[in-house]
Amino acid sequence: EPQPCDDPADVAWLSVSPDNGTTAPGASTPVAVTFDSTGLAAGTYNANLCVTSNDPDPGPGNGTNLVVVPVSLTVSGPAMHTVTASVGTPAGTIMPPSQTVAHGATATFTLTPDSGYAIDTVGGTCPAGSLAGNVYTTGPITADCEVVANFRQLTYTVTSSVGMPAGTIAPPSQTVAHGATATFTLTPDAGYEIANVTGTCPAGSLAGNVYTTGAITADCEVVANFRPESGPAPSVLEIPTLGPAGGALLGLLLAGLGLGTLRRRRA
Repeated sequence: EPQPCDDPADVAWLSVSPDNGTTAPGASTPVAVTFDSTGLAAGTYNANLCVTSNDPDPGPGNGTNLVVVPVSLTVSGPAMHTVTASVGTPAGTIMPPSQTVAHGATATFTLTPDSGYAIDTVGGTCPAGSLAGNVYTTGPITADCEVVANFRQLTYTVTSSVGMPAGTIAPPSQTVAHGATATFTLTPDAGYEIANVTGTCPAGSLAGNVYTTGAITADCEVVANFRPESGPAPSVLEIPTLGPAGGALLGLLLAGLGLGTLRRRRA
């Protein structure tokens, strides 16, 4: 039974070149058939390509001057790849743990550092991508691959200075991890003593001449203040309370002392 021929205008995914011509006896003319799956959903597409000829020898076909060539196009979905995620240098997370993307597409992950940590680098076997804030986007994926998130601990600089002289505080600065403390040694000059410790760091404690800050969460400064030594308190002569007799006796003693002094001066 003759097969129906499809109108080329109705088969957008099929093109033929040339679509007409003349061939010498005994010769041949190649015909290029091109398939284009752009915009087609996954599935199988069929059509009949019909060639008419005035060749007296119809050759293979349906026994007439019409040769029917069945053509078929199978469209499958794009190749899919699995992109997994992991943490290299802790501490933090990367989400989602894995995702499936089409060939040539990109994958996006969200990185969340733990408290006191920051995002360091993103590595792995996937094509290099870009980090915007805490969101990492890979390059075009062409095979299964892995994204590795690395984190680093935050560190801060604690500096020291002398506010009210005279004395020293050491060291002049130090670097500490997030949440750690910093320790300084205060040394007053001769004749001075430690007054107090101030600054912008979280309040700490002074034990002898060693000051330890509170937990550090940002760059800050410790200021040592000194003051002159207070020294011992002055002595106070205490005179007991005297009764009437005692008062009279004291008066006579004082008068006697005055008289004796006067006599010595006259002599």
